[in-house]
Order: sequence, then structure tokens, then C-alpha cells
Amino acid sequence: MKRILLPMLVAGFLPLTASAESALEGSWRIDWPLAFPDLLDKFEVSDGYYDCQTCAPPIRVKADGKDHPVKGYKGFDSISVQVKNDYQVRIQKKKAGKAFESLIMSVSSDGKLLRYNSYSGSNQSIVEGSERTRLGEPIKGEHAVSGVWVAQGMEQSAADSTFHYRIDNGQLSVTMDNGESYTAPLDGSFVPYSGSQEIDRVSVRQLAERVLNIQLYKGETFVQAMQVSATEDGQALSIHFVMPDMAMTGNLIARKITLATKG
Repeated sequence: MKRILLPMLVAGFLPLTASAESALEGSWRIDWPLAFPDLLDKFEVSDGYYDCQTCAPPIRVKADGKDHPVKGYKGFDSISVQVKNDYQVRIQKKKAGKAFESLIMSVSSDGKLLRYNSYSGSNQSIVEGSERTRLGEPIKGEHAVSGVWVAQGMEQSAADSTFHYRIDNGQLSVTMDNGESYTAPLDGSFVPYSGSQEIDRVSVRQLAERVLNIQLYKGETFVQAMQVSATEDGQALSIHFVMPDMAMTGNLIARKITLATKG
């Protein structure tokens, strides 16, 4: 994921009105595991079944090592799932009876890391490996593979994920720990954006009590639009973003954090 994403996104997380100011003003950090659902895997291996809830379409078959038909996939039309032990599952995918891919999922002894080894090709010799980290705690009474797993490498540094804001005299001031900042009125006027090579001006327009529209530009080139909403309890911010140059849309969640005091 390109680093341009974070500075542009978090620059839009702002307080909206005086009534919301006390609840929303402060420090915030992106909750990355919730940021990109397509980088999450959710499995359940229990009661003799394998369930891939994030597969598209979802897959649920008996984990008995036998081939079971599946629909909706171009590369394969059957799948077999074999539980090797308490920490490992083997999956074989076939197309018209011929091997398409073999996948071995192995969980670390502490239950926090999931390793994928994928074998494909006509002789199943092409190997690809990747890792996921567990979101939450292991599920008691189920196989170690069961749970939600997050793709490694999707998180950004704390400096790129942490931001602060305040509002004063009708102007919003936004700063990030990586040095990027701006101060803008809430009427849609464009103002300079400092500290970024990808953005040089920004506008902020209030759409509703807790909703803002953010426009980010580089010169005359439109870079990104965002619609930002703040929760009533002041504990979370959500944003829907559109980045046309990267053909990318999505949603982020930021949570309020308490900074450690120096002493």
C-alpha cells in the first residue's frame, strides 16, 4: 500500500461543531485491522467442517480429506480439506479432477501467526508463502486456524497513523506526527497543505453536524475526496475515501488515544 494514503486520509478527521468539539478534539490513531476488509481472512474449522467466511463466494465443506464441489470460482471446481494436526490444515483445489493449487496453513504454537504455503502449477512445484497475524484471541474449542487473520504489511508507522486537531475562531488546525499539517476554515475555501510532496492544498466543507467533505489537490490535479463522520460518543471517526488516480475506494476507522505524559 502506498504511503500517500495515510497523510491524505487522516488530514480529514476533524471536529465539526462546538457541541462536538470537546468530545472530538484530541489525538487519534488509525485502527488498521479494520481498514481493509479485503486483507482479512476469516476461517472456522470445527465440528468436522471447514468454513472460509471471507472467500468470495464463501466456502463451507466437510474437513474429511475428500473432494467436495464448489461453485463460483474460475480456477477450481472442487476442494478438499484435511486437518493434519491441531495447528495445521491442508487444502487442495482441483479443476475437472486436475490439481490446481495445494495450500498448507500452519499456526504458530502461541496461536498468533498463520503461515500460508501455496503450491501450484502442473507439477505443484511453484511455491508462494505469506503470513497473517491473528486479530483477537484464539477461539476455545476450535482448531487453531479458526479466527480472523490480518495480512502483514498493511499497517503504517505510528507517525503516519497518528494525528491531532483543534478548532479555534472557526478554523481547523490539523497536525500529524510525521510533520504534515494545515489550518482551514470550514467553508470549502482552499488553503495550503504543508509537509507533503503529494498534496499542496486542501479544502474542508461541513455537510452536517458531524460530517465533513475534504478535497485534496496537487496544483490543479484532484487527488482525493473524503466524507468524514464522527460518532456521537466521541470515541471513533470513520471516513469514506475515493482516490481516482489509484482507482481506490474504501473506509477507515480512527480511535481516540491518550498520549503518555512526560515527567
